Formats: sequence, structure tokens, C-alpha cells
Amino acid sequence: KHSAPASHAMMASSKQQQQQQLSQKDALKPVLPQHGMLFQEHIPSAVLCKPKLLPLKSFTLERLELLQRDAEETVKRLQLEETGGGPGDGR
Repeated sequence: KHSAPASHAMMASSKQQQQQQLSQKDALKPVLPQHGMLFQEHIPSAVLCKPKLLPLKSFTLERLELLQRDAEETVKRLQLEETGGGPGDGR
């Protein structure tokens, strides 16, 4: 009974050795020419670069919003001056 598991383990290891020998035979071996030029194929791959942080609002958009706010404040101020100083002016 003790010899059966040992023989099974030996058979498994011999199968693994046979598979390794076959895979080594199947592997391609590079052939380098004795004379002439040697070529290498270049395979392009993706190049990752740092992400660029962009502002949420552009400088011109911020400037336009500022101009619009200033214009709205000026209009409100002029309307308050007209309504507040119009009838009680005494003219």
C-alpha cells in the first residue's frame, strides 16, 4: 500500500518533466545572422502623460462676469438715484 502513492507521485513528476522538455523544444530560438544587417520590429505602445489641470472657468469668462456684475450694480444704483431723488428734488 505504501508503494502505490509513491509510484503515483513519480509518474506525475515524470509527466511534468516530459511537458517541460516539449515546451522547451517548441520554444522559438532567435537566429542571429553572421553577416548583414539586424532588424528589430518596433511595436508602438500607449504613452501616458500627466493630466493637465484646467480651470473651471476661463479667464475671459470670469472677466465678462465681472463686467456684467459691475454693469448691473451701476444700473441698480442709477435706478435708486432716479426713484429716490426724482419727486423730492424740488425742480
